[in-house]
Amino acid sequence: DGDEVLVLGALVDGLAGSRWAWDRGLRGGRVPDPDLTAVVDVAEFTRSLVAEGTAVATHDVGEGGLALALAEMAVAGNVGLEVPSGDPCPVVDTAGGWFGESAGRMVVGLTPEAVDGVRERANDAGIAMVSMGLAGGSTLRLGTTVTVDVDALREVRRRRLPDALGSGNVQT
Repeated sequence: DGDEVLVLGALVDGLAGSRWAWDRGLRGGRVPDPDLTAVVDVAEFTRSLVAEGTAVATHDVGEGGLALALAEMAVAGNVGLEVPSGDPCPVVDTAGGWFGESAGRMVVGLTPEAVDGVRERANDAGIAMVSMGLAGGSTLRLGTTVTVDVDALREVRRRRLPDALGSGNVQT
């Protein structure tokens, strides 16, 4: 509770190649070409934050896009996040903004005291950094696109994991 949640790397607004879109029969579009230099820069920057103990939480943005990364972090940390909607929303508040996939993005959690220094370092390194807000509460609210209770997310994960692993139960 109280840590700031930030996204490192360029934000996207598109569903080409997205798992979320594929599962809904939306299979058109062109996946953006990855900027491999930017991917390495974000990875190295994140590694440095972890190595020095500045990052209190990290998660890659991969399959499922930013929405899934934030949901998995909420479950792991047992804490919600409310990203504002409307004009102050830090991402494009659409399915493409939340579920779009692209290479080279990371979500990091920082203590409030560390944010300004990390923001300056990211800026100096040419790495985009956008705040999603402060972790807290028991709800994951992503603009107007997603609203779900963290306990409900945990239950879905608990039920689906045994099926994904091909077994009948998981010790929790």
